[in-house]
Amino acid sequence: MPCPAESHDGCPRRVIHHASGRIVAACGNHPALCESVDLHACDIEILQFDASRFTRLLAELLDLQPWHSLVSSRLSPVGDASPYAGSRIPVLLGFPTSGDPIGISDFPNPVPGERPGLLLVPRIIETVAPESWLVAPLEQVVGVGDDGKLTLLAAGQGLLDGLRSRAGGTEKTSCLLWQLPRDAKWEELRFELTSEDRLLINFRKTTKAFDPHTFRMIDGRGANQRSRSWIALGWCIEGGGRLAFADLLARFHSRNRGKERPSLSAFRKTKETLARDLQVRFGLDDDPFRTAGPQIYEARFKVCDTDPERAPARRSL
Repeated sequence: MPCPAESHDGCPRRVIHHASGRIVAACGNHPALCESVDLHACDIEILQFDASRFTRLLAELLDLQPWHSLVSSRLSPVGDASPYAGSRIPVLLGFPTSGDPIGISDFPNPVPGERPGLLLVPRIIETVAPESWLVAPLEQVVGVGDDGKLTLLAAGQGLLDGLRSRAGGTEKTSCLLWQLPRDAKWEELRFELTSEDRLLINFRKTTKAFDPHTFRMIDGRGANQRSRSWIALGWCIEGGGRLAFADLLARFHSRNRGKERPSLSAFRKTKETLARDLQVRFGLDDDPFRTAGPQIYEARFKVCDTDPERAPARRSL
């Protein structure tokens, strides 16, 4: 389409896709030297493939969450298809050729909570995937709609649904206690301590009961001995969702006279251990605590202490 401003091959026109589906070639000069031109999808010729943009479009179409892992330069991470927090279903994009095939060594090493995923390729040739991974041609998953835009096909949606249902039916990681949806947040969880050994946790109108055994917070040195994480969680709930070193010292001096006082490093280690334990039990990556001041942490989750006969003391850390 010749440029009326005689710019020839250096035409600064930009192709603009409107949300309504209208496509316009607009002059890029300021001020404009020619009028905008309406286009059809067939008028556009792609001169260079933008792999990064195509990957972002795929992630949006397939409703994937961001996912990054160490993969070979042959594969591009598209996103995570898992519907659950703490679980990963990687979706990758690759372009194998007869002279440069994709092999098992190009795939990421599995990590806890990560299921076999899906590799999308233009054609299923020269590709060797790990066991249980799916390899699908792009033409089976996405197509071009009447408006010239990329669209998710019914077969592609079915493929994703199968992946996600398989993830829900596979064995959970050893420490995951509650398979929450992937959009779950700590702020939606409510921890209610009804006794020293009973904890009620509520999430979106569902409540589950735990004790130190079922919450997997038992000290390995004793079959019935609560772990430090369970004790610290109890202190946090008793304190209205707050863990503070000053509170720990006050508690210690009133209940453990003659014993060695806890150190700041031990307090920080206990908080870090508790945070990590909660993360793996609910599959949430964010820290369940926020820093509220020097040596003070506040829980992101809601807390409630309803023990009618609060025990006068807890085992010291």
